[in-house]
Amino acid sequence: KKPSHSLLKAANGKLYGITAEGGNGYGTIFEVNPQTGKITKLADFEGTNGKTPVGSLVQGSNGKLYGNTQYGGATTNYGVVFSFDIATNTISKLKEYSNTVGLYPRSGFLLANNGKLYTATISGGGLNYGTIVEYDIASNTLTSKDDFNNTLIGASAYSNLMQASNGKIYGTAYQGGANNKGTIYEFDISSGKLKGLAHC
Repeated sequence: KKPSHSLLKAANGKLYGITAEGGNGYGTIFEVNPQTGKITKLADFEGTNGKTPVGSLVQGSNGKLYGNTQYGGATTNYGVVFSFDIATNTISKLKEYSNTVGLYPRSGFLLANNGKLYTATISGGGLNYGTIVEYDIASNTLTSKDDFNNTLIGASAYSNLMQASNGKIYGTAYQGGANNKGTIYEFDISSGKLKGLAHC
């Protein structure tokens, strides 16, 4: 069913994407061969390994693809971090989101210049307005770095993140801010702190 977000061009020259539905009902990972235009479904999400994948995939230095699901997990329904092995077409659940780390990510990961992955969640965390989350591929750790606080920084961060030439990460929040119409925010990897930059 309807692919969500943009395709990833992997090191093997093929394109990879996700669908939020279809397959067994929980979404799929598919491949596009740019030489032939052929689209091939590679794997289904099953619920325990994630449900409703979101955002775009990223490729780690180990060649595996990484992403988020908004729901699913073996013990919760708060979303998971998953990897996809393009050699075996296997989806692996790596971590489950929780209230402490953050709930229901709505975007994929940004692969930052430090080799770690970053995303935002729409709720959970200390203030229940969402968090900035870091995933370390090497140690398989998922860590909440800072909490959104509604009025000053924003809440319900849906958008994909980007890293600027200054090394800082930027995104937009759908709600919160001085006018409760969202914000543009900055995350400093070095300090681990969020900062609201502009209020919509």
